[in-house]
Amino acid sequence: MEKISNNDKSQVLIDALPYIQKYNNKILVIKYGGNAMTNMELRAGDLNVWKEKGR
Repeated sequence: MEKISNNDKSQVLIDALPYIQKYNNKILVIKYGGNAMTNMELRAGDLNVWKEKGR
């Protein structure tokens, strides 16, 4: 798996901030499949970001 630079990660979070704010204190249903179901690194990383930002 290709490493993502800290600058790219930061830009993704900056771009996502309006959506994170819009859905703050809302219930989200996250559907995932494919590689995310078989690759624990993908699953844990993505869902942990949502969990931490949703507090």
